[in-house]
Amino acid sequence: MRRNICIVSECQQVPGVGGTETVSFLLKEEFKKNGYNVFSLFFTQKTTLASGDMLFPERDKIISNKNKKFLINTIKENHIDFILSQGTAYDDVLILCIEAKKITPVRLIYTNHFNPLMGIKDYDDYNERRIYRISNPIKKLLASFLIEIKRPLYVFNGKKSLKEKYSKYEIEQIDAFVSLNEEYSRFSSKIFASHYKDRFHTIANPIVIDNPTRNEIKENIVLFVGRLTSQKRLDRLMYIWNSICKVFPTWKLVVVGDGDYSHEYKRIARDLGLMNIEFVGQQPSEKYFKKSKVVCMTSSHEALPMVLIEAQKYRCVPIAYNSFTAAEDIIKNGHNGLLIKPFKQKEYAKALSKLMTEESYRESLAANGSTFIEKFNIEIVIKDWIKLLESL
Repeated sequence: MRRNICIVSECQQVPGVGGTETVSFLLKEEFKKNGYNVFSLFFTQKTTLASGDMLFPERDKIISNKNKKFLINTIKENHIDFILSQGTAYDDVLILCIEAKKITPVRLIYTNHFNPLMGIKDYDDYNERRIYRISNPIKKLLASFLIEIKRPLYVFNGKKSLKEKYSKYEIEQIDAFVSLNEEYSRFSSKIFASHYKDRFHTIANPIVIDNPTRNEIKENIVLFVGRLTSQKRLDRLMYIWNSICKVFPTWKLVVVGDGDYSHEYKRIARDLGLMNIEFVGQQPSEKYFKKSKVVCMTSSHEALPMVLIEAQKYRCVPIAYNSFTAAEDIIKNGHNGLLIKPFKQKEYAKALSKLMTEESYRESLAANGSTFIEKFNIEIVIKDWIKLLESL
């Protein structure tokens, strides 16, 4: 049986850096427990190199002859059977893996950690911001009308662009295309390569389930965890918080994370004069999950966000906009968390207020969450991965 795996990604596969990096680390460790030899190749180092970790020689340029040669030699010298390319914003990582696949007998597995519709979602997000800045009600109404008229054409062109994008990557070189959600997989198969349907698979992101907070004392904290980017739309949460924070003076909004929009979000907080908000930067999130009661997400789109799954592990109740397909895989509305119609600010504020007010209701959702996420347990998810490897 083939037992050698090489995980290739932009960033070192360590927990706490980001969702993709954390998932890659969990898979790497679980593969090892199941008798596989695992090597990790990456361009950005975050901590001390562990056994099997290797940095590409040329790190400021992903696609280069030097990196290609290094990857091919690593495959040959270590008798690599499978390359697991972890989908990131850096498309060049996949292209590099495809180039190595062309001249080696390795099997290539690509995991898409992004929502395939995110380009279309970004279009909607951009226009929401644009309309918000228009003060004249007539101009605002006209702009909204024109956006809706143009949207079907944009969606059509967006799907066409996605198809061309993956054709460029020569999808026939990919032995298995893994999506995080059944709907994402169906969409990817239909748009990217319908004649390769048997190559499309669905495997969810894993989490370690160990019931760590049964006796933790919770504080009156509403938590946000994530990169401070335009997609995450922390500004929506700040406007929501502004509408209710005076009613809840004993509660605090804590923001864990950093990113390109950090200064912009902090400026909005100052302009609004927000009460009881704390930006703590990028830190290990575990200690904040342990003491928080509610975790909020107000993103324009996500794939399968680990934050909402992690929240339930630590008995935090998640509340999010139902703005991405996989949201309902993670949250059963009213059972283990709350899903709000995009992007109804008043509805979100009302639902959040209920969680902050009704302790027994919140604790009931938290208790349900700790059992609902069992399907994401790494011990279950790894079986799907092993089954896939054995089928290739």
